[in-house]
Amino acid sequence: MNLYDNSITLSGSDQLCHHKAVVLMFVSIIIERFVTMKTFYFSLGLLILSGCISDETIVTIYSSDVDVALNSEIVEVPITASFELLGEDDQGLLEQVSAIARNYMAPDSSVQRVESMFGQMLVIKTTIPMGKAESLSRYLKVKPRLMSLHVQDNSKQDSRIFLMEYAQASRDFNNELSNINFLLSFDTPAISNKIRIISDSDKDVHVKADAIWNMQKPYFHFDSVISKREEVELEFKGSDASVYSQLPINFFIKTH
Repeated sequence: MNLYDNSITLSGSDQLCHHKAVVLMFVSIIIERFVTMKTFYFSLGLLILSGCISDETIVTIYSSDVDVALNSEIVEVPITASFELLGEDDQGLLEQVSAIARNYMAPDSSVQRVESMFGQMLVIKTTIPMGKAESLSRYLKVKPRLMSLHVQDNSKQDSRIFLMEYAQASRDFNNELSNINFLLSFDTPAISNKIRIISDSDKDVHVKADAIWNMQKPYFHFDSVISKREEVELEFKGSDASVYSQLPINFFIKTH
């Protein structure tokens, strides 16, 4: 008997048997949970769509786009959104959702379904408008979109840009989705939100952002200067544990 921890001291052979028993117990638990989770995922099938949260969005912005937006004009910038769908679409929900979504996308948008490891991937390539608040307000009333980029000047001559959800269009879209299946809804932000900023300006472009990832490294405060034909990518995590699940994605660009 060990006086320090009140445990029983086992012989070498007993210890070996004890260790094997513990290992087997944990292996059986892992297998059981894996089988349970696998059954759970595939039995839910398209109920994974109930959140309708994109796995990844990629927005591409040229520095000249910002200059156009600052002149109170609207510029359409490309965005790609990818959704990982588990299981099979036996009810044809994807086609119905895609048809409705096209009412909130640019006319030349594309929706593609590709096979993935655990099901299907829905890849949407479209554009979203970028501009100042007043310009966007007028534009979105005529051409409703689910997302937009709101450009805001500040006193330091930087342009602060917000990736915003257009509330009215989102409400209308969700109402149409609920008519298909009450579990369906559109939610933002994506799990991973990437902003690619490419310089096509003769002068250096200054990019700043907080609480982001760049080249798989986290930054509390990110500050970078890029020259013409150079680019930088900002990744904003959108999971529940991220600050951007509660606050709008935003960053700063100075083009002059």
